[in-house]
Amino acid sequence: MAKVVPENCYKILFMDTDIFNGYCLEILLSKILGITIIIISSIVKLPQIIKIWKSRSAKSVNFLTILGNLFAVTIKGSYCFVQSFPISSYGEVVMIGGQTMILAALILHFNRSTYISSIFVVLYFTMCYLFASGFVPLNILWYLQVLNMPINTAGRLLQSYTIFKDKGTGQLSGTTCTMQLFITSSRIYTSMLETKDPLLL
Repeated sequence: MAKVVPENCYKILFMDTDIFNGYCLEILLSKILGITIIIISSIVKLPQIIKIWKSRSAKSVNFLTILGNLFAVTIKGSYCFVQSFPISSYGEVVMIGGQTMILAALILHFNRSTYISSIFVVLYFTMCYLFASGFVPLNILWYLQVLNMPINTAGRLLQSYTIFKDKGTGQLSGTTCTMQLFITSSRIYTSMLETKDPLLL
């Protein structure tokens, strides 16, 4: 537990047993919530991945929406990593990014070809390295992070249009959508408390 909360709060909460210390209690709850988010994030896209894999179809799953989501989580993860924010404040984007990459690769595999899917994976890992290694300047990452909200909004609109056009949700997983809503809502609170960076809200 000493590694989860700051040393002064560990002393206050667990050695002095002052469990009603508002500031430290809030920090502890934020850390626990952050870890919970990361755990849930490790499986959030699995229902969607399994559904597409079993059906061998990505019907009604908009590729541009998936691509936009992948870009957004990759930029956020790189920005937080370069800024040295605590992993509990952004760890879920690493989990979600990996699963979203698999999802995008599956869509390309079933809708295009295995060759195109393989090239996509190589390009994605190259992009991750460039963003997280410091090769891309922080101010560029900052501007890219600003684009996350409009990209995610556009992605949701595209997905809604695809569902409307196909007259059904097709292979879209309701379980994945519900878990994503919980993760997004909870992360607003933990980001405010742990990073103090309004750009991550």
